[in-house]
Amino acid sequence: MSSSRAASVAVVALALAPGSAWASQECDGFVPQPLWCFQDIICPGYAEYWDVKRSVVHIYGPDINGTGVLINNRDCAVNENGCQTPYMLTAAHTFAPWANQPTENQVYALENETLFTVGYENVFCGGDTPGDAISVDHATLLKVDPQKDLALLQLSTTIPEAAAPYFMGWDSTPRDLFAAAAITHPCNGPKRISVVLPDTTIYQQAVGVNWYVVQFWEAGETAEGSSGGPLLTEDGGLLGIYSQNFDGRSYQTCVDATWPTDDAFVAMNSILEFLPSDIDGSLASIDPFDGDPDVVVPTLLQVSDEFIAGTAKILEASVEVRLVDPFHAHRASEIIIRVNP
Repeated sequence: MSSSRAASVAVVALALAPGSAWASQECDGFVPQPLWCFQDIICPGYAEYWDVKRSVVHIYGPDINGTGVLINNRDCAVNENGCQTPYMLTAAHTFAPWANQPTENQVYALENETLFTVGYENVFCGGDTPGDAISVDHATLLKVDPQKDLALLQLSTTIPEAAAPYFMGWDSTPRDLFAAAAITHPCNGPKRISVVLPDTTIYQQAVGVNWYVVQFWEAGETAEGSSGGPLLTEDGGLLGIYSQNFDGRSYQTCVDATWPTDDAFVAMNSILEFLPSDIDGSLASIDPFDGDPDVVVPTLLQVSDEFIAGTAKILEASVEVRLVDPFHAHRASEIIIRVNP
């Protein structure tokens, strides 16, 4: 939809303009409310998703807010060509009114005035300070379908190696789900994860588009800014893209377990109908591509004990250690850190 252009990459400590987040019962600026409902992806309990989280992108521009996901493509999966081509899926309503074709101005803002940021997440579990992230500006809108609420973009530069890019594979087999999770940027804040309550996600067919409907979350929630984020299998395969709340509300299961969430994700089999054939190749499933399979994920040790004189403690980690506040050791206490013991 546009001509090629120069793109730039920047390492940024993402700071958004005050008051520019949506006004919402769930958002206090860029902090989702209540915060304890929204699970930090960096916490060790979600380590199984630390690879796939690298494919999740924060989208931010003028009147543009949401989440996207980098996806693999047929040529890479079949022929090992075209790997790391930065195709990104998101929801169409992140940049255009619901069920409407975007205007030229909206397309221009998306392609030329929007930042696509990877690695926008907290430095440590439970923290409130995002670390440095890597942003790419400029993209090309390859295809949009307002009725399916889908948009496909190609970022105008490859994701830098420093960002350890990951390109999600998919699973389009339709079925009710026992387990799944979503990774999004609620309230335009750092990356969060939501885990479904087992056996409460249904596959729903409709005219023109099929859905996965999450009736209840066991941990975590969605909020404004989550649109366009991925629903994942336990193995990290893409199942769907977050579109809407069927009840027109977003009551939080964590506040009252009797409130259904009814978060609706466009199902992958409908996404395959949308994707150009040179990207999906009509493949019902595809493996991911890891642009940095040797990425080192640190072990975060939040030591809440106060070590008094004469005590000793051995802390063990696999590859790297970061000590997190609160941490306090008295003189003459002994702390031994063993990495990769």
